[in-house]
This record gives sequence, C-alpha cells and structure tokens, in this order.
Amino acid sequence: MGKPALFPYGSASGGSHENNKSCYLNHCEILMKKLIATFLVILTFFWCLTPLPVLAFDLEVGQQVKLKTKTDLGIPLHRKSSTSLIGRIKDGTWAQVLDTAKEKHWLNIKTADGQTGWIIDDYVSQVLNKPILPNTNNNETSAKIKLKKD
Repeated sequence: MGKPALFPYGSASGGSHENNKSCYLNHCEILMKKLIATFLVILTFFWCLTPLPVLAFDLEVGQQVKLKTKTDLGIPLHRKSSTSLIGRIKDGTWAQVLDTAKEKHWLNIKTADGQTGWIIDDYVSQVLNKPILPNTNNNETSAKIKLKKD
C-alpha cells in the first residue's frame, strides 16, 4: 500500500495547482452550506421552545380575571392608574374588573377579600365573563337559612 495522501485534492508533487484550488473552494462551499443548515436547524429548535406571548385579552368592566404574578412578591396593587404602590395581591387571586384606563392597560379591580386598586393588564392570566365572586353591590342575601326551634 502506498502512503496516504497529504493533499486530498492532488499530490504535492504532480497535481495541478488550479485543480487543487478549485477542489478546495468546492470543499469550503460544501462546509459553509452544512454550517448554515446546522445553524438554521438549531435556530428553529430554539424558536419552537420559546413560549408565545400571551394574547391580549379584550377586558370589559364586570368580567372576572385570574391574576398571575411574574415574581414571588405578588401582583403590585396601585392607588391610581399609574405607579402608586399600595400593596400586593397573591398569585392566583380572582378579581372583578371595576374600571379600565389608558386603553385598557390599567384595570381597577376588586378581590373577593375586598382589596381594591389598579393593576397592569400584564398580570391577567385568565378571563371569565360569568361572575364567580359574590356581588358586593347587592344588599340582598343570596340564601336564607331558617333555624328550627325545638
């Protein structure tokens, strides 16, 4: 058997220089195409893993919203529809939309435990059109209990 070729595109002693250059350029072109294809596959893979942004909800007064926090601190509750922090609401709290401001980006809400204030709509994770919170504006009792005396 002969020696392995050090120059795969022709021999060092007798090959054509032009032929070697042409083969080298073809080889580089093939490697570049493979590199681009690999990059596109990896890019597509990571693009598929990226979560889609939450679609904007069409929020209206009277709807019930479930709040979702992005941190362990809770949802910031503001006195007015601007930065004026007065407290925080626990993650997963349901609230009723009382009013909206600034193109529905700010929501005036009331929680079941009576907290009221403004939040940014980014904290809304779910919307229900049916009320799930008790109607606090109604003075009537929803259920009357009669006690039987012995």
